[in-house]
Amino acid sequence: MNSGQCEMLEKYGSDCICIDGTHGLNSYDFELHTLLVLDDMRQGFPCAFLLSNRSDKEVLTIFFEYVKLSAGNITPNVFMSDICESYFNAWLEVMSRPKLRLYCTWHIDRAWRKNLSKIGSKEKQADVYKQLRIILQETDSSAFHIMIQEFCTKNSSDPETIEFINYFKDNYLKNFKLWAYCCRLQAGLNTNMHIERIHRTIKYIYFRGRNIKRLDKCIHALMTFVRDKLFDRLIVLNKGKISSKLATIRSRHKTSLEMSLNLIVSVENGWQVASSNCNELYLIQEVDINCKCQLICTGCGDVCLHHYSCTCIDAAIKWNMCKHIHLVCKFRHEKDQPGINFNIGNNNIYNNFTFYRFKLFKFDFT
Repeated sequence: MNSGQCEMLEKYGSDCICIDGTHGLNSYDFELHTLLVLDDMRQGFPCAFLLSNRSDKEVLTIFFEYVKLSAGNITPNVFMSDICESYFNAWLEVMSRPKLRLYCTWHIDRAWRKNLSKIGSKEKQADVYKQLRIILQETDSSAFHIMIQEFCTKNSSDPETIEFINYFKDNYLKNFKLWAYCCRLQAGLNTNMHIERIHRTIKYIYFRGRNIKRLDKCIHALMTFVRDKLFDRLIVLNKGKISSKLATIRSRHKTSLEMSLNLIVSVENGWQVASSNCNELYLIQEVDINCKCQLICTGCGDVCLHHYSCTCIDAAIKWNMCKHIHLVCKFRHEKDQPGINFNIGNNNIYNNFTFYRFKLFKFDFT
């Protein structure tokens, strides 16, 4: 951990902290643990590395103590790790408790897929997995509880799925707040893919796809990577390089241009937008009109990522400026222009719109 990493941790550590490990980067099978933050451009930045042949609570506690010695006490809004408890337990030994602790969705999905082998029938494996993904991605809390109860009841009576259901109950039912989408709305983080991407970059670009036999060369490559990340950040801040989050904002804006303004209905607390491809309504609200971040959409009048919130998965879970928000910006802009007749047929929307959310409770996938 150098001074640049320490400065980034002090500046952005109060938002999101991600930590994960990976094997296979050196001949000694030492695991590389990376502590990462998300900067103001929502790009992952590695703030500290740990190379160790152990990943238990004792070793990680020592690691966090050195981090605290350099950057002080960190109290993040969100702490994300894999399903292993050692990261979080070690963090609590040294640092302050985060406001929200989350499992990485990618790790959850991988664990479920791996344990589907407990179900003998391939057809039932696919059916159970589909049900799990629907439950995982449900953003309404009341609907989630009904669906997960029906899922467990239905599959507990089947001898082919009982073993998997017992595994699910033991490992995920009680701690649903750590993985369910309905418990991480507007958290700003969903997966640890920032770390996965960093680990792949280190392995295949800086290590050239080879196992490094000498740890001093491994450390040198890691510090070279950090140096390059710092230069990339300077380029983004001073020359306007398009980050992945800005590219996503532009992509969503382009998609919104093909959507009809008739999908929008003004309501007391914001705007409701009917989905263009499924039977769903989303609520868009103004939440932070004074934000001065650089994640802005120039096509929407320099509106930033944090200006609006939307209840769709793309915005509430993936923390993007979704197409519905862009459409509302277009709606407000055109409504404010003089001489434009902006008569939105509210009744027409609701007459042609049928909401089938609770159809999912019976897991009717047809």
